[in-house]
Amino acid sequence: MDFVELGLIWTKYQKTDVNRTIHPYDDMWLSGQEWYWSLGRSCIECVLRGLSTTTLPRAGNILEVACNYGRSGRHLRAAFPEAEIWFNDIHEGADFCAREFGGHSLRLDLEMAQSPVPKCDVIWIGSLFTHLTESKTRSWLNYLSSQLNQGGIIVATFHGRRSEEIFRNQFRDLVEATWSVAKANGWGYVPYDKTQPEWGFSMNTVAKLAELAEGVPGMRIGDLTEAGWGDNHDVLTLVRL
Repeated sequence: MDFVELGLIWTKYQKTDVNRTIHPYDDMWLSGQEWYWSLGRSCIECVLRGLSTTTLPRAGNILEVACNYGRSGRHLRAAFPEAEIWFNDIHEGADFCAREFGGHSLRLDLEMAQSPVPKCDVIWIGSLFTHLTESKTRSWLNYLSSQLNQGGIIVATFHGRRSEEIFRNQFRDLVEATWSVAKANGWGYVPYDKTQPEWGFSMNTVAKLAELAEGVPGMRIGDLTEAGWGDNHDVLTLVRL
């Protein structure tokens, strides 16, 4: 998408009132009101940066994976008012986003490949792979990439070096355990609960992200930016060939 079109999208977004309805169970709002709105805005910056790496003429169909209660979704709707948007999560957040911001609810669990996903131009994944194992992340990327239209993009976030700096004081033991493995092997992961081993805290190096991206069939790296989302998460953009 050319920079003129991207500039128009950004200008219109800045002039649009973002829906500020908060769900009472929105844990992202309850735990971080001081950065809630800026992270939503940063999502749009990440998506537009990703769109600048492809010749896709428009973002007509958008999927947000792990939408929660709309920290990013409300901004996606403001920036792309005419797009068909699907909101995905395992709980009622998907229904809330679809109803409140306008779109479709897609209730899927960690075994996403078992359910159909619409063909999309943009897939935004903010802070899901930060909680998954490397193998689960690979399987998700492989599946989701197959659901993209030609030239479509996946924009996904990960915990890297900047996240280690931010979280090491608040979650010292968890971060040190995870980051030490990441530095040695590229990807570190610690489950929050041993009875649920596939949901936890992950961290990775930039080199591992590049390796991960190279292994996704039919895709190329569009962009890889450290601390690109909210001056915290690393952001990887993959483009469908």
